[in-house]
Amino acid sequence: MIFPDIESACKAVAFLKAAPVSAVELIDRADCVLSKRKREFRFLKLLERDVCALLVETVAGNKIEIDRNIEIIKDSLKSVPAVKDIQFTDIPAEYELLWKIRKGCSLQSEL
Repeated sequence: MIFPDIESACKAVAFLKAAPVSAVELIDRADCVLSKRKREFRFLKLLERDVCALLVETVAGNKIEIDRNIEIIKDSLKSVPAVKDIQFTDIPAEYELLWKIRKGCSLQSEL
């Protein structure tokens, strides 16, 4: 989920507290651009300077429940401006890369 600024991302987090999410991580563009994992951050070059992303995970017992959770999450964020349509993936290689990117951001900010 990509938001135009950190204020919008934080507003989204407040709404997500009531949604069926198991994890929410903030990814600040400035931190990630400095990461050693630059190849994985090529998409950031296409975004405005103040953007802020949220990595959101939802879990459930089956695909129907996951799809229901995703709709609840999207509905809860309708009033928050986003840079792009909110998307989820159930493809392991994609979500593993997203979590790897998030870990790279946090490792960089600890240095």
